[in-house]
Amino acid sequence: MTFINKIKPGLVAMLASAAILVSCNKDPEQFIEPDPVPPTGTTIAQQMADNPNDSLYRRLVIHSGLMPLLSGGNN
Repeated sequence: MTFINKIKPGLVAMLASAAILVSCNKDPEQFIEPDPVPPTGTTIAQQMADNPNDSLYRRLVIHSGLMPLLSGGNN
C-alpha cells in the first residue's frame, strides 16, 4: 500500500470534522429591521373615483364589495 492510500481515510475524516466545526455558528447574525414607511399617493379606489372612464370597473368593484379593500384602509 502506498502512503497516500494509508492516510486517505484519516484525511477525509479530518476534513469532514473541520467542515462541521467551521459551519456551526452558535450566535446567529442579528438583522436590523427597517421602520415601515407609510405609503403615499392615491389608492386604486381614489383613482377609480377620480377617473370617469373606469365606470364599469368601478361598478363591478362596488357590486363585489371589494371597495374597502381597494381603499387601502387597515381593515
